[in-house]
Amino acid sequence: AGTSTLQPVLSSPSPTPSGGGSRMSTTREHELEHNLRVKEQELEDRGKLLYKTKAAIEGLQTELARAHAEEEKFKEEARVAFQEQAERIAELEDQLDHVEEELAATQKESNDHQVYHKDESGERQKAQ
Repeated sequence: AGTSTLQPVLSSPSPTPSGGGSRMSTTREHELEHNLRVKEQELEDRGKLLYKTKAAIEGLQTELARAHAEEEKFKEEARVAFQEQAERIAELEDQLDHVEEELAATQKESNDHQVYHKDESGERQKAQ
């Protein structure tokens, strides 16, 4: 921080009512000047601390924004992967249905071509 405008006023000689008061007045002025310098230093230190705190907060906000962006990217990638897997599952289910239909048709066709005959008890048996 800059120098105080009060310092020149405090360091200027003050009128003393009696001859012995000059030394007392000067000591009091020095005390006040010292207290003022201490307070100015405290304010300067607080200002520096506030600046550092602000910079840290801004850094954390940037980091948080980056983390949110990465999270959104990850969610989008997961959504796309899920969609692709769901589509693949649907394709495989269609293929399975088709193969099952072909198998059922082949089994029916095979069963239709088999020759059966009745034995003495009247039960049907496959011809050999």
